[in-house]
Amino acid sequence: MTTQPQLPNELDARSIGPETLEQLRRQVIAAWKAGSSRRRISVEVGLSYSAVVKIINRYAEFGEASFAVRKRGTKPGMGRLLTSAQEQIVLFSIDTMQPRQLGLPYRRWSCPAVRQFIQGTLGVRLTERTVWNYMSRWGSYPRRLAGAANADQDGVSAAAPSSGRAFAESARAA
Repeated sequence: MTTQPQLPNELDARSIGPETLEQLRRQVIAAWKAGSSRRRISVEVGLSYSAVVKIINRYAEFGEASFAVRKRGTKPGMGRLLTSAQEQIVLFSIDTMQPRQLGLPYRRWSCPAVRQFIQGTLGVRLTERTVWNYMSRWGSYPRRLAGAANADQDGVSAAAPSSGRAFAESARAA
């Protein structure tokens, strides 16, 4: 689906406040009920033709409820690769055990260690960046190394915290 370029006189609904957007939707429906064509409404109101069509179709389907402005974006928890239960398993393991106790070749918890644990235990393959995002969400920030002199053979700082909660505490202290 290709998008048409926005004309200079068209409003961008993303930049309009909720009250104004609701008022514009009501204007579109009032003009439509009065018999104006969709093309004419788009010119008079300053919205694109496709926006006018969407407003009218939503009104036809949902009635007055279609005027309310909904929250945009993904809903919390949507778009994640791990379920809530899987996240709890990972967090419990990070909090209560060392990677070596789980058969992993790491001394401390790090993104690669957590990634390997998730893949081996839950069968879910995640990129290191995705693991980093999960750990950030959990308040478990792996510390970046200041230099190679501070790292042990696994590439993880010997002073790095050993549990997920300790990561958060050390991140706040830093």
